[in-house]
Amino acid sequence: MDRRKVLKTLAVSGALCSGLVRQAIAQTAPKPADVPPLIPLTGDGHGLPADWTFVEPKQWQTVERSLAAKMRLGLRGGAPVDVAGLRVGRSGTIETGHLDPVGDPVELPDAVADIVRPADEALSLEAVNTDLNPFIDGPVGADGKPLIGPFDEGGEVYEGKTFLPVRLIMGQMLKAAGLPPEATQPLLASLSETVAIRTPAHQFHLGNGLGNRVVFYGETSINGEMVDLGHSHIDKLVTALSSKNLRLIKQMVHFNLQSQGGTPDAIVADGVGGSTHAGGFAAGYSLDGKPIAVKSDWPSSYGWLGNNNKTYNAHLIAIDYAAGTEAPIPDQTLAAYYRNADMWDCCAAMLVPFADQDPDPKFRDYQYNPLEVFDQASAREIAASLATLDSKGFLDEHGAFYCAEGQYVVANLGPQEDETGGTLLKKSRYGATPLGRLIENFQAAPGYNGMGPEDRRKNPAIGWEYLLELGPEQGGISGGQALVLKATDRHGIALEWIPEDIKGWQAYGPKNAEALIARPMTIATLAWGLLRLYMPRDAVARAVAADITRAHAEGNAGVKATVESLLAGAIPRRAKARWHLPGLPPRPPRVSC
Repeated sequence: MDRRKVLKTLAVSGALCSGLVRQAIAQTAPKPADVPPLIPLTGDGHGLPADWTFVEPKQWQTVERSLAAKMRLGLRGGAPVDVAGLRVGRSGTIETGHLDPVGDPVELPDAVADIVRPADEALSLEAVNTDLNPFIDGPVGADGKPLIGPFDEGGEVYEGKTFLPVRLIMGQMLKAAGLPPEATQPLLASLSETVAIRTPAHQFHLGNGLGNRVVFYGETSINGEMVDLGHSHIDKLVTALSSKNLRLIKQMVHFNLQSQGGTPDAIVADGVGGSTHAGGFAAGYSLDGKPIAVKSDWPSSYGWLGNNNKTYNAHLIAIDYAAGTEAPIPDQTLAAYYRNADMWDCCAAMLVPFADQDPDPKFRDYQYNPLEVFDQASAREIAASLATLDSKGFLDEHGAFYCAEGQYVVANLGPQEDETGGTLLKKSRYGATPLGRLIENFQAAPGYNGMGPEDRRKNPAIGWEYLLELGPEQGGISGGQALVLKATDRHGIALEWIPEDIKGWQAYGPKNAEALIARPMTIATLAWGLLRLYMPRDAVARAVAADITRAHAEGNAGVKATVESLLAGAIPRRAKARWHLPGLPPRPPRVSC
């Protein structure tokens, strides 16, 4: 059976998951009164809202013809067009989007080839099944066997697993179609109560397909011997990627349970695919001048990865400014953006605490703390406020940061400048500010006498120690600020002016309309993303189609007759078999979805 026929019947508009979307929004909304109320679950273990019903699509022919007609103008150029997850081919055929993750992988430097390996090769299958697989024993299918069971490859830990109530879904679909229960009961009785679907929820595009690359930290087994790597391999990776001017986002994920998936209600109740923290890594230097990874985190104690992060560990995602513009960016400019983001990170860390210290009590729960940067104007307001070095003034105006907000703010302040202003820390723009005075004093540290710029970057502790000696009243830093820098290794970043001839991101044609590294996440896109990761329509359609095909192949004459009547006489093994339920018009012959 062609899953796209089932997809059509499931309603491409998203009717299948409408109840789950409302559930997800209600779970994550900062103001519950502003969104639909929580819908009670069915209570039968299926994990769908109690009021869930299938919404019968009424005008498929009109929708498909309209979409095809609108796209033909673009198709005259020859190449297929991708719009909102739909791919429209030259012939006008419409296909649903692929489930694979988007984006190209970072090409790793040769220097880390010995420490970064494919997940299937690097991970111990025994350890992954013991520590990270919650579905070894259940839930089970009709045959009594686990729907997932033990992983066969270590990399399976990065797949999403959703337990889909096929019988319930089909029952609602057939009910919406107006078919009498006696006509559909043979089929429903033969369908699986629950099937498992797998999606690349936590996988990435690599050179040879989907997968993950792994780097180890803490204590691990190498050739049967326990070795404590500490942070050394992460330090090496971060330093190597700095040669490509790539800072890193560290997305912390609970890989032992929440990220694995579960029933729809469990996935929606978690709401974030197991991810509950975002920090960052950048290249810096230790007190003795050795390369280290600077830990950019709110709160500051979340930076280090060690033995306690066995099941709660990280995705590392590169921030690639060069990939965000239409025109190529010179390497020296990318390096300046990197350093600029690092300096804003130091400044923000000294002034802005974690959300639990927000002056407004209703924002002290990080889940309800608002994002301050959402366009160019707000980004530049944040920069101007940070440059005052007035912590109280900043908190009164903008509040504290939650973890991901800190990373988003710092990364967006890195490359900005146009004719109206910007955030590049140039002396001409920030020289008269308190932050400018801090940079000047840092560079004036007596210990830097005779050192060139590169040597100063490798010995940032000299500048920070001098700022601590000066104190806040003389253009330095306080003991408390020094502690934050030390706890996160941010004292591994040197302060310096960005050269005046460096152009801002805007000069190279940013792909984002607001010249941000990504659109700000909203509650709606968070809910959409969650369902896309674990319950994409294509995967749901494929699972339903496969189970109907199985039921037809294994069922008695009554089951076969029911299925074939639903397909207007077609046999489901045929790739071109059509759904034609009462009330649903046959699809136009030239359009496929």
